[in-house]
Amino acid sequence: MAKKRKTRKKEGASVVRTRQDEELEKIRSLLTSDERYVKHYKIGMFNIVQSDKRLTFSRRWPRVFIKMPFKEIRRIEYFTKIDWGSLFKTLVYFGIAVFLMLRPKLLWESFIGYYWPFVTELLALSKPFNYVVVSYGLMFLFYLLGIVAAVKFISWLIGRLTVESRRRIEPLEMICRFTDDVQALMTEIEPKIKKRQ
Repeated sequence: MAKKRKTRKKEGASVVRTRQDEELEKIRSLLTSDERYVKHYKIGMFNIVQSDKRLTFSRRWPRVFIKMPFKEIRRIEYFTKIDWGSLFKTLVYFGIAVFLMLRPKLLWESFIGYYWPFVTELLALSKPFNYVVVSYGLMFLFYLLGIVAAVKFISWLIGRLTVESRRRIEPLEMICRFTDDVQALMTEIEPKIKKRQ
């Protein structure tokens, strides 16, 4: 799909404006009159505008707009943390779900019947297949919990760019891959941070 183009007449000549030009105009409108535009980065879901005095972070959804002068930035770093706890939970949840799928009756005969005998007596009064239905319901629940834990584990494998401020309590965290934009931002900002310290 081709990009939208707007055509205007300006002093007899045709000027073609692309969507990128419109975005650049919008980005430059974020700067104050005494600031000079340096560079624009697209990192993860964030648009980052670098001027000669500060960084401006913006995101459309959920809405974020933060202006951070260089003197407020404590450090900028990229890291990938492996969340081993989420991996362990994933394996346990999927293991329980598979166990319930293969041996639904064993859960009721050994565990539930031993610790809560009144539950097996209540189920004995009703239809005989209720323990299987309950076991499959629990199996479905553990599969869902396993999927949630697996997504959490996989999301931590992508990596994060964090910008830590002197004034904000929480660092600004952006989920992204280590791209050329991330590397360029870090190499340009680190000397300015060290100069201000």
